[in-house]
Amino acid sequence: MLIPICLFGQTSEREKGIHFEHGTFTEVLAKAKKENKIIFVDAFTTWCGPCKWMAKNTFPNDTIAEFYNKNFINAKIDMEKGEGIDIAKKYQVMCYPTLLYIDGNGQLLHRQSGGLGVKEFMQLGTDAMNPVKQFASCKKKYNSGNSTPDEIGEYLLMRGRTCLPVKDEMAKYFSTQKDADLTSQRNWTILSECRTDIRTDSREFNYLVNHRAEFEKLYTPEKVSEIIKNSYSFALYNYSKEKNTEGYNKLREEIVKKSFPFSDEMVLNADMSLYENSKDWTNYAKTAVAYIDKYAKENHNMLNNVAWSFYENISDKAMLVKAEEWAKHSIELSPGYFNYDTYTALLYKLGKKSEAQAAAEKAIELAKQNGDDCTATSEMLEKIKAMK
Repeated sequence: MLIPICLFGQTSEREKGIHFEHGTFTEVLAKAKKENKIIFVDAFTTWCGPCKWMAKNTFPNDTIAEFYNKNFINAKIDMEKGEGIDIAKKYQVMCYPTLLYIDGNGQLLHRQSGGLGVKEFMQLGTDAMNPVKQFASCKKKYNSGNSTPDEIGEYLLMRGRTCLPVKDEMAKYFSTQKDADLTSQRNWTILSECRTDIRTDSREFNYLVNHRAEFEKLYTPEKVSEIIKNSYSFALYNYSKEKNTEGYNKLREEIVKKSFPFSDEMVLNADMSLYENSKDWTNYAKTAVAYIDKYAKENHNMLNNVAWSFYENISDKAMLVKAEEWAKHSIELSPGYFNYDTYTALLYKLGKKSEAQAAAEKAIELAKQNGDDCTATSEMLEKIKAMK
C-alpha cells in the first residue's frame, strides 16, 4: 500500500481533552453563531500521521482543553468522507492536518497546517482570536495593495504554512528586496519555508545558487543544499506533471551542467516522476531500480512506495521479484501495516499463496492494533485464500 504523505492517525478522542462536537457542520455553525464563538476545525484524514500525533499528544492536554473548550466550538472532520469532502474544497485544505478557525457565518478567519505541540497550538488559537493576527485580515490588507514589504513577507509565510501557493506573493515581495537584502534572516526564512513555490529562474533563487558560500556561512552548507535541491526537484516534478517535456529537459540539462553533489540523485528521482506521469512503466521500472540501488536502499518509505507502484503497474516478473525484495526489506526496517500490505500484494501477484496469506494476516493484525482501515487487505486475504 502506498504510504500517503502528510505533515505529522486519528485516534478516538479521550474523555478528557478538547470536546469535539458530533453534529453536522451546519449544526456546528449554528451553535457557534448562537454562542458568539469561533469554530476550531481539525481537518484530518485517517491515514495522516501528524493528525494522530496531535490527537494523542496535543488535544488531550489539560491547558489546551481548558482554553479551547472555553473559547471555541470544536469540530473534528475527516476531509475524505461525507461533508468533509466539500469542506476541504471550500476552505482549500491542501495538506493534513489543517487547523481552521471559522466564524458562525462560515467565513474563514485563520488557518495553519502541520502537527503542532501544546505551545504552538495555544499560540495559534490565541492568534485566531486576534483580528490583527488573523489570516483573513492579512489577506484582506494584501489584496487592498496597502501592505508594507514586511507585511507581504509575513502574509506569504502564513500562506506557505498552510500549504497554499505563494508564487505570486513571492514575486511581489522579492521585487521590494535589493540583492544585498537577500541573505537576511526573513528572506532566508521565506526561501526555506516556501521552497516548493520558488521559481528556479527567479532573481532570488539564482542569487542563492551563485552566492552559495555566503549563504552557507550564515545558514550551514547542509541547509543551503537542501533548499536548492528541493527547489529544483519541485520544479522538475511540476514540469513532468504538466507533461512539459521542453521545460523539463531544459531544467534537467541545467542541473546536470552545474554538477551539484546531489545532481545525479535528484535527476534520477525526477526521471522516475516523469516516467510515472507519462505512464512509461518500462523506463519507470529501470530508473527506479537504478535510483533505489544507489540512493534509497535503507529508506523504508521509498522502498514501500515504489514497490507499491510496481505492484499496480508492472507485469515483468523479474521486476516484480525486485519489488518483493524491496517490500520485504521495508518491513525489516519498519514493520508497519502499510509495508506489510504492500508485501502482501506483491506476493499475491507473484502467486505465492502461503507467504501472501501470512503477510496479509500480519498486516491486518497490525492495522487493528493501530486503528488503521484494513478493508482492502481483508478483501485481498479472501482472494489469496481462493487461489489454487
